[in-house]
Amino acid sequence: HRLALTATATPQVREDIVRYLGLRNPELLVASPHRQNLIFEVKPARGDEKLRQLAKMARRLPRPGIVYCSTTKAVEDVWLGLRLIKVPCARYHGKMTDKDRTEHQGRFMRPGKRIVMVATSAFGLGIDKPDIRYIIHYHAPASLERYAQEAGRAGRDGHGARCILLFDDSDMEIQEHLLTLSRLSPALLGRFGRALCAWAEDNRDANIEELALSAGISERAANSLVTVLVEAGICERVDKGRVHALGPLDTLVDRVESLRSRFEVLRREDGRRMKAMVDYAKDDGCRSVALRRYFGDEDPEPCGRCDLCREHGVATPERGRRRRRRGRSGA
Repeated sequence: HRLALTATATPQVREDIVRYLGLRNPELLVASPHRQNLIFEVKPARGDEKLRQLAKMARRLPRPGIVYCSTTKAVEDVWLGLRLIKVPCARYHGKMTDKDRTEHQGRFMRPGKRIVMVATSAFGLGIDKPDIRYIIHYHAPASLERYAQEAGRAGRDGHGARCILLFDDSDMEIQEHLLTLSRLSPALLGRFGRALCAWAEDNRDANIEELALSAGISERAANSLVTVLVEAGICERVDKGRVHALGPLDTLVDRVESLRSRFEVLRREDGRRMKAMVDYAKDDGCRSVALRRYFGDEDPEPCGRCDLCREHGVATPERGRRRRRRGRSGA
């Protein structure tokens, strides 16, 4: 027997899991992403208006809450801003010391403690504080998958909780920059592969500095590219930090190009996910319906609680919502 689990998955991701694991006619148990106690809202906010809106909400919303920011600088700015207006808060990001992160997380997680955590997405994995009353996204995340996971940390005690997105179109520029840093450039990979091939054809192993110079890229990028190529079995690190090409030389460039194509697919998927995030923020229908639709749940019933339902006078449905669907994959 095999059991495959994931937190949030679109229909395409579910199909990929079935295919990659070689599952035959598996039983699928798919929980709806909808939770009736979560109230979704999107508030347009540009530039300095974000901090002003956040300050107003942080003063009046019941705590505890989490404010998610995309950069460490924004975490520091928001944390300092909340402290100035006497809102009890903690912070969490990757540039803090382990001691400081542990201290701030401990304060937030303490039972009965009602403070605000200002954090990057590094905060949250394994966090199970049931009484979080709101999640505010100071920046839009790079995907609805991440948004749903982070927003879903609110209201796990079953009581009402708010999930608020402060949206600015320029948020996606931040996400594009962060993705550029985290994803290898397909173009650089192609140039690096040709440089590696040229050295191999001369029966020579080059070091990182030499390969970077040949490819016209930084040594930092070259190091990252070598790591990927080593994992793919295209080259290996040998004595004195040199890089040795593996396999037939006449197929080396083609093998690197095949890898490059896979990274191009990942880049396109990144773009598709960011567009879905923007579409969600600009949707004029029920927020919960939009989220359910993205994850493959076609239930059209509006939640009656989100900002757009309230704006359009849509009533909260009385009947309970189904918790899961069963099905058989055709794979």
